[in-house]
Amino acid sequence: MDEEGGGDHLGNQNPSFISDSFHLGVGFLQTYGWFVVMAVVALFCIKSKFEPRINRYMKKQEEQREYSQYDADKAARRQQSMDDARRRLQEKLDAQAALFSEKQKQIEEQKRKEKLEDWDRHQQGRGYKSKYKAHEESEPRKPLKKPSSSKKPLRNNDYNPLMGDSGGGSSLRSPHRGGATGGG
Repeated sequence: MDEEGGGDHLGNQNPSFISDSFHLGVGFLQTYGWFVVMAVVALFCIKSKFEPRINRYMKKQEEQREYSQYDADKAARRQQSMDDARRRLQEKLDAQAALFSEKQKQIEEQKRKEKLEDWDRHQQGRGYKSKYKAHEESEPRKPLKKPSSSKKPLRNNDYNPLMGDSGGGSSLRSPHRGGATGGG
């Protein structure tokens, strides 16, 4: 029993029909490849040209199918529900508009009263316009406090950007550098 000699050789071999099919396909593409590419391009152009017409035809067919299945009662119910929804929305908007106009009238009335009060104050010699609102009259006036500045200043007090180069190390123009003037 010789293990190295004449035994069956085990290994993965591709079936002949797969390798033959592969070689046939590669050969076809080598021979007719440009024709295949041109045919694909032509099909793409034809599809892009006729696609809108096909879509219109399909849409027309679907509309005819829907028209043949048209139910008048169903359409009337749908229309009635849409009208009801519109009416409810309109009533809601009308109510909001009425509230808004009422608020506007109240605001106008308040402004008119303030103007009358200002005019009465002016007639009595107490000034024409009030410098502060009515709710502030009841509160005692408090002096305004200036916020404390515990931060250091951003630049020196003697800095003035219009005075030229004072204190800053940078300037807009670089100094003129002497160099070779050419010549001989």
